[in-house]
Amino acid sequence: MNYIKLLFLNTLYHFLRCRLLKSLAALIITLFLCTLDVSGQANGFLEVYGSVLQSGKGLAGAEIKVMKGNEMADQLFTNASGKFIVNLDLQSNYVLVFSKNGSISKSIELNTMVPERLQDVMFSYKFKVDLFPKPEGEEQPAEASKPVAMIGYDERYEDFNYDTNYTEARKAELEEVKQQMAVKLEQEKQELAIAAAKAEAALAAVREKARQDSIKVAEEARLLALAKAREDSIAQARENERLRLIAEEEARKVAEAEARVQAEARAKAEADSLAAAAEAARIARVEEEKRQKAVADSIAAAQEAERLAMIEAEKQARLEEQKRQKAIADSIAAAEELSRLAKIEAEKRQRAIADSISAAQEADRLAKIEADRLARVEAEKRQKAVADSIAAVQEAARLARIEEEKRQKAAADSLAAVQEAERLARIEAERLATIEAEKRQKAAADSIAAVREAERQAAIQAELERKKLEEEERARKAEEQRLKLAAELRAKFVADSTAKADEAARLLAMEAEKERLRKEAEEKRLADIQAQKDAFAKANAATKENNPSPTETNIPVTEDKDYPEGISEETIKEASRTIYKTVIIKSSDKDVFLKVVYNWGGVYYFKNNSSMSQSSFDSELKRLKKIVEGG
Repeated sequence: MNYIKLLFLNTLYHFLRCRLLKSLAALIITLFLCTLDVSGQANGFLEVYGSVLQSGKGLAGAEIKVMKGNEMADQLFTNASGKFIVNLDLQSNYVLVFSKNGSISKSIELNTMVPERLQDVMFSYKFKVDLFPKPEGEEQPAEASKPVAMIGYDERYEDFNYDTNYTEARKAELEEVKQQMAVKLEQEKQELAIAAAKAEAALAAVREKARQDSIKVAEEARLLALAKAREDSIAQARENERLRLIAEEEARKVAEAEARVQAEARAKAEADSLAAAAEAARIARVEEEKRQKAVADSIAAAQEAERLAMIEAEKQARLEEQKRQKAIADSIAAAEELSRLAKIEAEKRQRAIADSISAAQEADRLAKIEADRLARVEAEKRQKAVADSIAAVQEAARLARIEEEKRQKAAADSLAAVQEAERLARIEAERLATIEAEKRQKAAADSIAAVREAERQAAIQAELERKKLEEEERARKAEEQRLKLAAELRAKFVADSTAKADEAARLLAMEAEKERLRKEAEEKRLADIQAQKDAFAKANAATKENNPSPTETNIPVTEDKDYPEGISEETIKEASRTIYKTVIIKSSDKDVFLKVVYNWGGVYYFKNNSSMSQSSFDSELKRLKKIVEGG
C-alpha cells in the first residue's frame, strides 16, 4: 500500500511542479508523507532520463559511466534512439561520463543532495548531451575534460536544475573545440579523399601495368612466333636449296655418265667404221690382186677370181652385216638419244658401201676389158657374174637401208622415251615444288595462326587478370561492408540490450523501493504480501499479454516460514524458474536473499525484495554469513 501511495505522491508532485503551485505542492506532499507509517519510510532517488545526440540524431551504443567519487557505480549504453535511463541515490555526488569511439567525450556533474524532508521523494530529470565527432587518433582536448553542466537541487524550483551560468560559459568553450574538431575532421576527410584518390590511382596504375605487361607478353609471343616462323621458313628454304643442289649434282653426274657413254659409243662407232673401211680397202686390194692375177693367168683364173670374189663378197657382206648389227646394238645400248650420231655413222657406212660398189664396178670394168681382150666368149658370163655381184651388193645396200630405217625408228623411239621421261620428271618436279610451296604456305599460315592464338591467349589472360582484380576489389568492399554492418548490428544489439536491461533494472529498483516500505507488523506485512501477490500476478499477466519477452522478471514471492536463528537455505523449483533462497536471522534482524534462475537463461538477484547486481549480492551474502558464523 505504501508503494501505491509513493507512486501517487511522485505523480502528484510532478503534476504540481509549476511555479504558481510550488507551495501548494510542497504542502500536499508534506501532509501526505505524514499519513505514512514512520517505520515504513524508504530512501528516495533521482531518475535520470537522458538522450545522447550527434549531429541532431540519437547516437546508439554510446557508453555512459556513472562515477560515484573515484568508483564506477554503474555502466550502461544508449539504445538505438540514443536514449538511456539511470536511477541515482539521493544525498550523493555523481559524475556521468559520456563517450563513443570517434567522438569527443563529455561529462556532467550531478549533486543529488536534497532537503531532509524530501529524502524519500522519487525525483526525475531529463537532459540531452551532444557528442560531436573528432578525427580518429585525435586526443581528447583539455577544454572538454571539465563537466559540460552541473546539475543539482534548486530551492527556487524545488526540483533539480542546471547551473545556467556555468553551462553558458562551458558552451562557448566547447563551441570553439567543436569548430576545431570540425576543421580537423574536414582536413581528415580531405586527407582520406586524397588517400582514396591515391589508392585509386595506384590501383589504376597497377591495372594499367598489368594490361601493358599482358600486351608486352602478347607482343613478345607474337614476335617470337614470327621469328620462329621466319627461321622455320629460312631453314625450309635452305633445306629445299640443299635438296635442289643435290638433285642438280645428281643430274649433272647422270648427264656426265651419259656423255661418257655417248662419247665411248661414238669412239667405238668411229673405230668400227675405220676398221670396216680398212677391211674393205684390204679386200679391194686382194680383189684387185686376184683380178690382175686372173687377167694375167687365164680366163679360168679370172673365173676362179670372179668365183672367189663372189665368195669373198658374200663373206664381206655377212661380215659387214654382223658388224652393222653389232654397231646398231652397241649404239642402242650406249645412247638411245644419239640418233644424230647414228645417222652420221649410217652415212659413213653408206659411203663405205658406195666406195665398195665403186671399187667393184671398177674391177668389173677392168675385168670386162681384160675378158674382152682375153676371151669374148666368156664376156657374157663375166658380165652376168658382175651383174649378179652388183645385184648382191644392191641387195645388201637395200637390206642396209632397211636396217638403217629400223635403227632410226628405234633411235626415234628411244628419243621419244627419253623425252617422255623428261616430261614426267618435269611434271614430278613441278608437283614436288607445288607440294613444297603448299607446305611453306601451310607453315607460314600455322605460324600466323600460332601468333594469333598466342595473342588471343594473352588477351584472355589479361582479361582474366582484370576480372580477378575486379573480383578481389568487390570482395574487399563486400567484406568491409559486412564488417561495418556487423559492427553496427553489434552496437545496436548492445545498445538495445543495455536499454532493455536498464529499463528492467529501473522497474526492479522501483519494485524494491516499494518493498522497503513494507516494514510493518507481521499481520499487516502478510496481508500486504498477499495483496502484492495479487497485484504482481495481475501486472505480469497484463505485461506478458501486451509485450511478451523472455527478459521479463518479477520479484519472486515465496512462502514465509518460521526460520530458526542462523542461516537457512532452500531451493524452490517452479515451471519456468528455480529460486535459491537463503534466510539469515541474527537477533531481531532478518535478511532474505533470493537468486532466481530462469529456464531461458536469465539470472536475477534480490535482497529483501530489492533487486541488486550479482557482485553486490555475493559480497552482501558473504558479509552477513561471516557475521553470523563469527557470532
